[in-house]
Formats: sequence, C-alpha cells, structure tokens
Amino acid sequence: SNALKFTAEGHVAVNVCRRNDSLGNPHLVFAVSDSGIGVSDEGLAQLFESFAQGDSSTTRRYGG
Repeated sequence: SNALKFTAEGHVAVNVCRRNDSLGNPHLVFAVSDSGIGVSDEGLAQLFESFAQGDSSTTRRYGG
C-alpha cells in the first residue's frame, strides 16, 4: 500500500512469475516497482523489522 500512497504521479508495477526450485517445487515470485519517493539505504536495512518509522518529514505531507 505504501507504493501507492507515496506515488502521487508516475507508476506502480506488480509482477508475478512462477519459478521452480531445485527440487521442481513451484513458487511465486513477486516484484513491485514504483516511481515514488524511494527508501534510503538506512531505511532498507530496517525494511523487514516488525515496525520502523520511515523519515518522519513525510508525515505531514502524506499522513501516517
């Protein structure tokens, strides 16, 4: 949802493809790309933590 929230103009693309692992088991691979404001290198390190607040300067502009 953040890809949509932080992309006022531009694009959001969601790609899904099916891949097989080395044993032949199928898996879905999801990729999301957007032309939004992006995430800093420091923010990427926290991306999969249980909760992390991004740059709070965007709060006034985007909410949350």
